[in-house]
Amino acid sequence: MDDTPLKSEKQRRTETDLAALRLQVKNTSKVKVYLAIITIITIISPLICARIMSNTERFTDFAAERFHLATANKPGRQAALQNVNRWLTSKDTPFQSGYANLWWVDAQLVNTVAKNAQQAGGQAVETQYWSHQLSFTDLSDGTTRNIAQLVSVMDGVASPVGSPSILPLPADGSNDQQNYVPDDKARLDQAPTLADVVNAWAKAYVGKDPSALTVLVGDPDTQHAYQPANVGVFKSASVDWLIGVDNEGNPVPKSSDTDHKYGAASLTVQFTPYAKAGELSEDERRQSMSVSSTMSIGVLIANPSSGSARIVDWNASGVLSQLKPYANAIPKDQLSVFSGATDNEGAAATDAPSVESGQN
Repeated sequence: MDDTPLKSEKQRRTETDLAALRLQVKNTSKVKVYLAIITIITIISPLICARIMSNTERFTDFAAERFHLATANKPGRQAALQNVNRWLTSKDTPFQSGYANLWWVDAQLVNTVAKNAQQAGGQAVETQYWSHQLSFTDLSDGTTRNIAQLVSVMDGVASPVGSPSILPLPADGSNDQQNYVPDDKARLDQAPTLADVVNAWAKAYVGKDPSALTVLVGDPDTQHAYQPANVGVFKSASVDWLIGVDNEGNPVPKSSDTDHKYGAASLTVQFTPYAKAGELSEDERRQSMSVSSTMSIGVLIANPSSGSARIVDWNASGVLSQLKPYANAIPKDQLSVFSGATDNEGAAATDAPSVESGQN
């Protein structure tokens, strides 16, 4: 018996079923497909978000822990920031145009002094001196300025010491502050001519003339130049202390029969800040002429006990180990030249500046 008609009938039924299936799939709404996809995403997205949040919290905790570890052993950060902020916002600020973006950079332990406590048992109290480096943006020209604040830490209490130090430009405070004195180091007597050396250097450093500062340093390398702080017109300076050091800034014993080749000193410099940028009214100009700013700075003096003394390096007050002859030198082609390199522009001319001898 021939079953060809039966096979043809089966094929027709199969083809009919396939055609019906295709039609059903074709008629399925795309919206339903989209809804299915959205449903799936809605189910799994909380799991993904939870994992991302967990990783973010873990990373944040890790970063906070690392920052805490980095600063925990460098006390006085908040005290330094507060004192520098107070100094920058006072009416006598050296930066009359204002500042922005003050941030803490790092800190360095510069000295540790142990003294007997005034308490029963005679326990020794250790005082640490930390030099905190900070930076901010000077709004007069947009440059980044680097400063340092010395902080003493005793029994966990941090106190700012002296005024902030205005550090050299990179190539192309309150009345109840303490005075830092290295009591554990041997002092040097000041030569009669040292006052004139300090006078001339401080005037050039706070001013804006690189040539004047370069000549005073006396660097034997004629390709070197030195950048002034460019903050104002010099008024006066005082030598707070002077100790004998080697050419690496390490203190050396005082000797009565030997002239020390180098000495480290702390200077307190007063100056009239340059007036803020832009045109000033007569009242603003008079007010700017009456402003007087103060800063502290540490210097390295070559031949401090002779008539040929010269200041050959400078850094934050209290930082001795980083003082090295001609360490602030920069190539002449990287020198920043300030417009109108005179010390009379934007500030009042003062009487003949004086240098006072402080404790030594």
